[in-house]
Amino acid sequence: MTGAGEDSTEVQLARTRALEPDFLGLELAEARALADQLGLQLRVIDEQHPMVTADLRPRRMTVDVRTGTVGQATAG
Repeated sequence: MTGAGEDSTEVQLARTRALEPDFLGLELAEARALADQLGLQLRVIDEQHPMVTADLRPRRMTVDVRTGTVGQATAG
């Protein structure tokens, strides 16, 4: 149950998913700045950290920068 003024997990996740395209093509520093501006946690997949966990965080964006820029952005 959510309290007054709080969005459900589903609503928060939907809002974060809507932002996925905004991250595509950005360099890592730009993605970090955008995540900060949007109040999102950023999780980075790169050559040193190629694995992710399966925990769901509706205000987190996972970005894959193994190509040098964000090639994939996934909410949660």
